[in-house]
Amino acid sequence: MDPVLETLKLLKNSFQLLLVDGHGVLHPRRCGLASYVGVITNNPTIGVAKNLLYGTVGADDFVRYDGNMLGFAIKREKHSRKTIYISTGHRESLSTSIQLVKALTRSGNFIPKPLKIADFVSKNFCEL
Repeated sequence: MDPVLETLKLLKNSFQLLLVDGHGVLHPRRCGLASYVGVITNNPTIGVAKNLLYGTVGADDFVRYDGNMLGFAIKREKHSRKTIYISTGHRESLSTSIQLVKALTRSGNFIPKPLKIADFVSKNFCEL
């Protein structure tokens, strides 16, 4: 987790929200990377994960465990296996998290644009 926190220290501009490639409260300990980073930095965070670690996806696409609604599943296409799991990290509601992730995801994609850009830059950093 130190690399994430060290990277955030290097930012020259402030931000209003941080999307984290990982879970928020949709985690067996109810505190995934998005929650941890949000609490430590006191910034709003949303977890966007590609794998479900915990809970069950219902017919309404909400992920529940032990009667608690912890996240939301978004499939790329109706019959696709590609799914992202959204959960609150810190200082954001689940409904707002869902709306923001949907708004930041281009049609035909299943990963929000800011995370796609971050992934591309991290893999191609030496070429820049």
